[in-house]
Amino acid sequence: MPIFKIKLKFYVLFNLRFDSFRYKYFVIQTKKNIGGNQMQYSTTTTEPKLIILEGVDRSGKDSMQDAIDAATKYKHMVMDRGPIGFKAYCGIYNKPSELFLSYCEMEKSMINLNNVLVLYIDCSTEVLVDRCVKTNHEILDFDRHKAIYEFHYETSSLPKIKVDTTNRHVTEIVQDLIAEGIL
Repeated sequence: MPIFKIKLKFYVLFNLRFDSFRYKYFVIQTKKNIGGNQMQYSTTTTEPKLIILEGVDRSGKDSMQDAIDAATKYKHMVMDRGPIGFKAYCGIYNKPSELFLSYCEMEKSMINLNNVLVLYIDCSTEVLVDRCVKTNHEILDFDRHKAIYEFHYETSSLPKIKVDTTNRHVTEIVQDLIAEGIL
């Protein structure tokens, strides 16, 4: 599969891959800084995606799913947590290593799928604690959870984007992702 590289304004690097068996779309992979958040993603121009929302409790996954569904009229299949999160929670909650290895195999198999996107939702610990208080949710050791989660996020080969809900509402973030052609 040939790869074409194009350098655009604002230091955006696109790698266009043309799949000779699928003429109806092309894949764009990019790294970009939007509002201080590094974005890495794969997308097609016409097909829906499997979007896996990752992030610690109270980071905004449910709100993000609602915002994506509303803005895209349910175009994408959005799920709360995938292999990255399940691997992280194996470490957080001392799950058996066999379970961890199963999640690693799942993640490897997902790498070969077209149109998969991991959306990692970050948030400051202070805001996470505030959200817990407001919703009467257990206050967790968020710094530890975030460190383990971010390790698995950073080491994953899945196409991914990291966004921060500390100071931005999920609807704003989703609108930016739509404007960038990601959703």
